Amino acid sequence: MNIKYSPFALFCLLGTACSESPSSETSAVNAPVASDATASATDSKATYRILDLTKNEDAGKLNVDVLLSKKVDETQLKQLGLRIKDSIGSYQKNYLFFYLNGMKVGSGAWATANYTPDEEIRVLGATQAEEDSSKSKLRVDGKVLGKWYDEQRSNSGLAFYEKDGKCFLKRVYKGGTPITTRFVRTGNTFKPKEDTGLGEYFVVQEDGTLGFVNDEGKVFGQAFPIK
Repeated sequence: MNIKYSPFALFCLLGTACSESPSSETSAVNAPVASDATASATDSKATYRILDLTKNEDAGKLNVDVLLSKKVDETQLKQLGLRIKDSIGSYQKNYLFFYLNGMKVGSGAWATANYTPDEEIRVLGATQAEEDSSKSKLRVDGKVLGKWYDEQRSNSGLAFYEKDGKCFLKRVYKGGTPITTRFVRTGNTFKPKEDTGLGEYFVVQEDGTLGFVNDEGKVFGQAFPIK
């Protein structure tokens, strides 16, 4: 039997007073833990919110989708995973999926914490250090048209720029070296100079995000502006 709970009901299960407003439905994750006397008062905090929870009573399985306010390290993920699992109630198989702001649930989590019952903590996307490294390599020799970071699909930084009347895309994948390719710009649309056979291209959308568009003209992903 599958049992699903609404996001607000989930916080009641986790010990949050049901009389609180939805805007207060977050829990802090600290590093180091609060009991560490050496922890600095300026240690950054991340918050989380449970988006969805599904229990399969017959299979003894628990799936939890969690939204993180920022990236954390594996130690913090471990602390957070145990806290959520123990608060809801441990099942034989527990699967926690962590997402970041702007990521689409079900299209690939940033990290997972599985207890089956063996514990397995995995960061599937880019760590904060890897993201910062990709962004730092986006310096270009030309007129910058825009810079974005794609978290969910490719863990890469993208920079469109113009030089000598030509348009280029500089892209840096997680842990990789910059790759520069020619593009043709028409307004807010950028298409590869050479035919890739995929028919995919990019469009700067009204909200400033960079849309990934397929050969049918449908947006299947997006990258967010680098501030």
